[in-house]
This record gives sequence, C-alpha cells and structure tokens, in this order.
Amino acid sequence: MDTNTVENEKLEAWKKASSAPEAGNDLGIDLGEIGLPFAMTEGMSARFEKGVLLVTHGPFVTSVRAMPPSGTSAEGEKDNPAVAGVQVLTLLPREMAEVFEKDHHMMNAFNGLAVGGALARNEKGSLYVGSRATLFSRQGAWHEVLVPLMRHAVLYGPSGMFSAAMAMMQNDGKPIDPEAAAESSAWTAEDLDRTASLIPDICPHSRSGLVLSAEFPMGGGAAALLVMDASVRHPGVGAGLLSTLSLPLAEASQEERERVTLALNRLEMYRESRAQHYGAWCWQENDTLRYISFFPNIMHPNMAVTTSWPSVQAARAPWALRIAAGMLHEARSK
Repeated sequence: MDTNTVENEKLEAWKKASSAPEAGNDLGIDLGEIGLPFAMTEGMSARFEKGVLLVTHGPFVTSVRAMPPSGTSAEGEKDNPAVAGVQVLTLLPREMAEVFEKDHHMMNAFNGLAVGGALARNEKGSLYVGSRATLFSRQGAWHEVLVPLMRHAVLYGPSGMFSAAMAMMQNDGKPIDPEAAAESSAWTAEDLDRTASLIPDICPHSRSGLVLSAEFPMGGGAAALLVMDASVRHPGVGAGLLSTLSLPLAEASQEERERVTLALNRLEMYRESRAQHYGAWCWQENDTLRYISFFPNIMHPNMAVTTSWPSVQAARAPWALRIAAGMLHEARSK
C-alpha cells in the first residue's frame, strides 16, 4: 500500500471519528480540527472519549475539551457573548511530578520556560500544564488564531518546558536538537512592524531591530510592559518569538509570589476572555511578575496569532494586576 493511500485512509478514519457522538460537537466546537495533525503523525495518536479529545505524544497524554460558557464573560459584552471555551490540560506523569514535590520553587523556574502553557496545581494537588481559549460569537478567528494556538499548546505545552530544562542542565541552555540550535527566527522586522501598526496610539510602542516594545497604561502613571523579541532562542524548541508581559507591582515575599502565580495560572484556565491563555505567570529578576509565551518558528505561517497578541496582552494586564494587587493587599492587611 503506497504512502498516499495510507494517508488518505488515516484522514478518512479521523473525519469519521470527529463526526461520531463520542467527539461531542454539541457546543459547535470542532475538536477534530485541533486533533487532525496528531491523528496523522507517526508516533502520536488521537482519540475521543466522552466528548474529550485525547492526544498521546511522547510521555504525555493531553486532554482537549470544549466547555460551555459561564455567562460571565470577562469583557462583559452582551452583544458578543462567549460561545464556548477550549481547555488544554496535561496531567504530569508521576515521575515528573515528584521533582516538584521535592522543590516547590522549581515550578516558577519551569513557568519561566513556558511555550504555550502554565505549570500549575489543581484542587486535588495534581500537577498539570494547561492552556485555554475562548470563542466569541462575533470572533472570526477560529481557524486563523484559536486552532493554531490550541494545537501548539498540545504539542509544546509540557514538552517545551521539559526539553528546555534538559537543555539548561545538559547543553548550556542551547537546544539539544542541532537544527533547532542553528536556525534563526522566522519573524522579521517587517513582521514586527505589521504587529506594531495594530497597537493603538494611546499605547507608546517602538521597534528596535527584532524587538518590539509596547506600554499599556494601568492608571496612576503606571504601565505594563510588553516585549516581543525575535532575537532569542528558546532552549527547548529553538528560534521563534518570545513574548514577555511585565506588570508594575510592589515587591513581594517568596511565599506571596508563589501564592499569586499559582492563583493566576489556575484562574487563567477558567476565565472567559479574548486574552487567550497561551503561556505562564512567573516571577523573574527584580521581583517582576511576568506572563511568558513563546511562539516557535513553526507558528510563523499563522501570523494572525502574533499580530493580534498585543491586544490579547492589553486585555490580560489590568485583570492580572487587579488580582495580584488584591491578593497582596489582603495578605498584608491581616
């Protein structure tokens, strides 16, 4: 049987599985479109169980599920309600989770290496890497933005973090894959200029080389800072575009920092917002609270993802600042 015949049979089998009752398409979300490349790729597998897409890749099993709207959209637009949410979640295998039981501070370090998901702990104490997207009724971005984001959240959410950690420990922070270590970013200065052209004038922004910076006013003279940098390599997946959102927040103790980032990364999994959850909250140098995301070169053809990213982060910043500042205030007033 030739290769084309095998591929066609795989495709037809996946189409059939995606339209079966087990695929759970009653919310109008086509999880089969997200799962297609995993069903077609050698060494990976995809299947449906009770309306949940399950993708097996390497040591990970990732669940992708459509969630009904809560009716409490973060944007509060009555004429543009949320249709559904898409949640991507990978429970860590026991041997990986044990690493964080021995060193709780390591969670923050791993979230600093985020590609498309946040390492967090659920109410039962289990560790997971998670991402989320929300589809709105007047948002025509399913194919251009949400499907690529969720596919890459599946592929790179857990593996990007752990391959980066291996590279940091074994290869001086360089990607272990020689090809990934040698390639340059697919994003150009022209790409960043195109992104900058969509940032409102009220938000000061500029580009220098392969770095785009933008400020989002937060009131009282404070501003959140977004930096999109195509000049750095991710130690796990190689070249691409690094996004860092930094919030203006008062200094916090180690315990306070851990509590804030855990809460934010949990809340992101359930929040209905245009601020798609593709990244992780962590604390970095100078006690700065940051949301880290990395877009590998393979995502460059999906330019709508990164050209819209400043607006995504502009929506995220005031919400996160309100949550974090409120938690710190409450802790210190006791």
